[in-house]
Amino acid sequence: MRRLHPSPALVVSLIALFVALGGTSYAAVTSLPANSVGTAQLKNGAVTAPKIASSALRPYVRYGGTLPSGKTEVGEWGFGTKADATAGTEARPVFTFPVPLASAVASGHAIYVPGASATHCPGAGHADAGYLCVYQKQLSGATAPTSVAIGNPETATAGASTRGWTILLAASGLGSWYVFGSYAVTGP
Repeated sequence: MRRLHPSPALVVSLIALFVALGGTSYAAVTSLPANSVGTAQLKNGAVTAPKIASSALRPYVRYGGTLPSGKTEVGEWGFGTKADATAGTEARPVFTFPVPLASAVASGHAIYVPGASATHCPGAGHADAGYLCVYQKQLSGATAPTSVAIGNPETATAGASTRGWTILLAASGLGSWYVFGSYAVTGP
């Protein structure tokens, strides 16, 4: 019986196949070092809600949960119009908290900050416990609001509700107007 000898091309291709399969197997069983993947390595949209472990969110969001005491959440706010407005034209936009508060923000604890800081509002992104700080970034053609313009949309009183806040804004003259900024609220 005649013995078959593989050609050199077949030997080289089989070796390449085994090396490739071995590398894939190695990569599949080898884990990445801790903290080796960050924002720069992730594509936009790569991390979705189903991919986040519930344990990672537990300190912040629970079904029926509220913002823990002393923890701060921040957001952006604003309103504007390109329509021709007359002096005194008003708007009352409502802004919601991503994580509800354990209790409403009391009257006098909602503070409008036209500058860099104010009492209980040490700077953008910060608020003392139990306070809502509404920071102004830009204002054009609008009357600067005051702290009494911030209200609870559920009761139409001063302060903020457990789920959000509203602010009374008004045009200062004719034409378009806008006002926007950021807010910080810290759980009581």
